[in-house]
Amino acid sequence: MGISELLPLLKPALKEVRLSEFRGKRVGVDGNVWIFRGAYSCALDLHLNVHTSSYIGYCCSLARMLLENGIHPVVVFDGYSLAAKDGTSHKRAEQRREATAELELQMENWRELQMRHEAQPHNNQLQHEVGAARARTEHAAQRTIKVTAQMVERVMSALRGLGVDVMRAPYEADAQLAYLAKRRSVAAVLTEDSDLVAHACPCVLLKLDRHAGTVQRLLWEDVPTVSAGNGLSLKNFDQTMFLELCILVGCDYLESPKRLGLKTAIKLMAKF
Repeated sequence: MGISELLPLLKPALKEVRLSEFRGKRVGVDGNVWIFRGAYSCALDLHLNVHTSSYIGYCCSLARMLLENGIHPVVVFDGYSLAAKDGTSHKRAEQRREATAELELQMENWRELQMRHEAQPHNNQLQHEVGAARARTEHAAQRTIKVTAQMVERVMSALRGLGVDVMRAPYEADAQLAYLAKRRSVAAVLTEDSDLVAHACPCVLLKLDRHAGTVQRLLWEDVPTVSAGNGLSLKNFDQTMFLELCILVGCDYLESPKRLGLKTAIKLMAKF
């Protein structure tokens, strides 16, 4: 879901650590996030139904990186959709339809420029315009990405081939990963957004730097130490209050009241 403004607020509690600190441990991973990121490089092929395995290669490369650091990844994928999320799902579907319409326009413009360039192959200006049109088309394609069941199955099969544990959550992968972490079935959860923090996951790993081999670690026990400025803090927030705060500022299951930011919500929550 991603909680607006949450990660910037929690920045003081983040600590850069090396992946090697988790050597010999099991680390949970949000598989749908991996697929979505991997699909960026082949979004146009996916839209055109051109066979591609680029997103699979991306997921496998991340899994290998963890394995090479002595980490045993446990990759969890979304299961069934929740009825409570229907509003958000419909909104995203409409956004993809609009993005698809925009993509068709960009593709048409790209084709026209390609035809003109074929007729004038030495025209450097046209060559530049063709390149720019292609970039706009690929960017537009990225906004049409939808992770399908077939994509998930292909990635799961490839990861199993590497000896990686994979599983489908009953519903949302975030909740399942938080559950595994709270039961100490995994030592931490690697993700790219704030969903796991909302679930009070004991140890969340963010902002993976593949080249440096580092992540930003956020321990749930450090969340109450965060100051929101103007005398506001999360000091007295237990897990229930923190979850209610995240819901209040807006999530996939409930829209936030207009003009209600995170700091204002903290101030309101602190009164009760």
